[in-house]
Amino acid sequence: MNNKGFVTSFILFSLLILFLLITSIVLYTMNNSSSLNNKLKNDLVNDIDDIELNSSNFDSSDIYIVKTRGTYKVQVWSGNLTNGNYYAEGLIKLERGDKLHININTPNVEVLKNNINNPEHYIKLNDSVKQINGAFYNKIEPTNDSSKIPTDNDNVTPYVIIKGIVTAEDLSFDDINNLGCQDVQCALDEISNRINNESICKRVEASSSLHTYNGVTYGQIGTKGQLHSGDAFDCKVSTSGDYTERFYYVSDYYDSSTDSFDDKYATLIYYASVKDGEIDNTASVAYDLTDNYHGPRNAYKHLPKNSQWNNIRLYNKKRILLNELGTRTTSGGTLKSFDYSGYSARFLTYQELKSGCPEASSTTGSLDNCKYLNENTNYQNTSYKYGYWLETPRSSSSQLVWYIHGSNRRYFSLNAQYSGDNGVRPVIDVKKTYLEY
Repeated sequence: MNNKGFVTSFILFSLLILFLLITSIVLYTMNNSSSLNNKLKNDLVNDIDDIELNSSNFDSSDIYIVKTRGTYKVQVWSGNLTNGNYYAEGLIKLERGDKLHININTPNVEVLKNNINNPEHYIKLNDSVKQINGAFYNKIEPTNDSSKIPTDNDNVTPYVIIKGIVTAEDLSFDDINNLGCQDVQCALDEISNRINNESICKRVEASSSLHTYNGVTYGQIGTKGQLHSGDAFDCKVSTSGDYTERFYYVSDYYDSSTDSFDDKYATLIYYASVKDGEIDNTASVAYDLTDNYHGPRNAYKHLPKNSQWNNIRLYNKKRILLNELGTRTTSGGTLKSFDYSGYSARFLTYQELKSGCPEASSTTGSLDNCKYLNENTNYQNTSYKYGYWLETPRSSSSQLVWYIHGSNRRYFSLNAQYSGDNGVRPVIDVKKTYLEY
């Protein structure tokens, strides 16, 4: 009986220790997550609030160089900053490197970007916020006392305050979690897009705008409100650019960490291959210089960097490498994780290819229904390279990697170290709320 009592006590004690251990791990994880959110929150607030200018100490001849891309709050007061009358408030989107001026001409207050003689945005004091070029949004909060609103004949001294729109009170932990970001600039970009409701990519609407060479048309217009493989989009990859870069919708985003598709994000592939982030359909590079199970350690260096496509962010910078079977092995060993940090694009996966083009195989002509994948390859122009690498290594080899063979309209595999045939074709992840279709 004593032995049974001892065994029972030992089991209960062990269960208690196990419970305490699990509780400690859960609390540690929650604290770490909270600390990460808290750090990101503080960094974000400090970063976006690095500009706080007002016209009482900022002469109209002064120039301020914007350090942080973001959407900033513009407030206009009269009198003095302590007891002045509050008239209007507007939002202005500023890019890194913008030259900012403030020019006060009652009843107008001008916020000038880049060219002091060409005002892009202004607030007219006796008519609240004016929207010029989509820069201001009509969040109007004029004084309740209409007699205090200045007219053209009034002699008042307005004050202008420009500061970051995000404050510690505005941004909660839940907000940060929902941004899907792990760094300040990503959060700034996400907030800026949300505030301005700006699309990153827009559906091509005219058949005359589709790319056609030698009688072959690449991609299609598609159906409004729906997404189909090959739908053509024009994207704004740079904050200083426009919707000029052609991409094609392939499929929903493939999350290799869960071996499943995420329907909140779209996978779009560029229409051309690149070298050092710039279009080059004649360049070819090796996937890796050693094997196929460490990822594209050589080829990824030619993808567009964050500084080149600064309006684009990958959904996951660190990706789990999977083979065509959705498992983490090749004959060479266990597949590693791959880090795309510093780059705005990645490679297409085998799974996304098969989702968008179910007929795709190693048989010649199997990509005839997905000709958009063959644009700017040897299929279109014999002086171009045969195709481009996928992210996916072949499971039955330690050296082979899958790639798109444009001239044969199929996928196939090639030695990762071979640098004679394949280029680099950027793929971007776009949240569907920022996809105009």
